[in-house]
Amino acid sequence: IGQRALVHADWFKDKKNNFSKYSLNYIDVAELKSKHNKIIEVNFFYNDGDGVASFNNYIQMFRLMPKWYIQDLGSYYYISSLEGNDYDIFANKPQQEISGQQAIRDYLVYNKLEPSIIVHRGHSYHSQKTIDQMVGSPKFIFMGSCGGYYKISELLVRSPDAQILSTKQVGTMSINDPMLKSIRETLRNNKNIDWPSFWAEQELK
Repeated sequence: IGQRALVHADWFKDKKNNFSKYSLNYIDVAELKSKHNKIIEVNFFYNDGDGVASFNNYIQMFRLMPKWYIQDLGSYYYISSLEGNDYDIFANKPQQEISGQQAIRDYLVYNKLEPSIIVHRGHSYHSQKTIDQMVGSPKFIFMGSCGGYYKISELLVRSPDAQILSTKQVGTMSINDPMLKSIRETLRNNKNIDWPSFWAEQELK
């Protein structure tokens, strides 16, 4: 609307200039790894039936992917790429929900690491716990709970530059896991996420 404003035209043009550098058409892989020269992702799982089932499916998916290394660290898993971009993933075990999430947070804070990607896996009533534990200002946030979009406004307060992918109605691992796998593999291969192309590919699946 910067060029179409009829009142306060200078104010609108100023806003247009300030925000024109941001695009919602793609995620720049370079921005995700700019601070540490690696992509850091943190996944939050919660201790209920859905959380356990989702976590088991999640770990099994990585076990079938030869270009990822998986390490069991007791209360959480550390997963890292073996080829392509340096990509570190942390995911707490749902049965160790509190201790696992705290251990990941302690590790990040001690090593002065800030995740560029946050993934919430669980029911919507767990989503505030994920938001409260966010470290730094991530660039990409996935809210995989049913009705995850209810938290978008709060997430943008916490991380104003983030792109947020959220479910509008029912979140299910049969959709979330393949979709997130596609995102991770694209980023691991040092490619930007081009959303129009990405959604066209997902539609075919």
